[in-house]
Amino acid sequence: MRLLARIILFIFLLLLTFWMHVFFFYTLPFPFRAINTIFVVLFFVLWWRESGSVVWISFFVHLLTEFVSDLPFGITMFSGTVSVLVGYWLYVNVFTNRSWYAISLLLVVTIALFRLSFILLLVVHAFLFDSHFSFAPIIQFTLWEAGITTGVFLVISAAVSRLFFRFRPERIR
Repeated sequence: MRLLARIILFIFLLLLTFWMHVFFFYTLPFPFRAINTIFVVLFFVLWWRESGSVVWISFFVHLLTEFVSDLPFGITMFSGTVSVLVGYWLYVNVFTNRSWYAISLLLVVTIALFRLSFILLLVVHAFLFDSHFSFAPIIQFTLWEAGITTGVFLVISAAVSRLFFRFRPERIR
């Protein structure tokens, strides 16, 4: 019964994260549409659970976003999953402090890795299939995404850390 409850919670979290991301991306105006709610939710799950399950959540959520994306299949999924995997490894081995600034810096690094691998895969795709794209909008969107997503995460984490003892930096593992 407990396994069934965990599976239902996992599926609910996946769908909720996906729909929040799609809703914010398609309804908000430009600077605010750059909020990557997937990474905000993933980093709260990472901060709360301190588990590698965040990589699986990332894989399945990015798989769902592939179905509504106009990009070649696999670019977003691969970039998102690999960047969260590297982010989890950095969380476990490098950024061991549970403070808000450590997790925020890790979020910026993970978004940068996500967009770097995303751009590299787009370049490979453009080279192989002779398609064209412009780097300027991608770089501009990446800067907005890193800034606004980290800002939203900081605001929410400040509120959550006051409410829940688990998120306080004094509670070191």
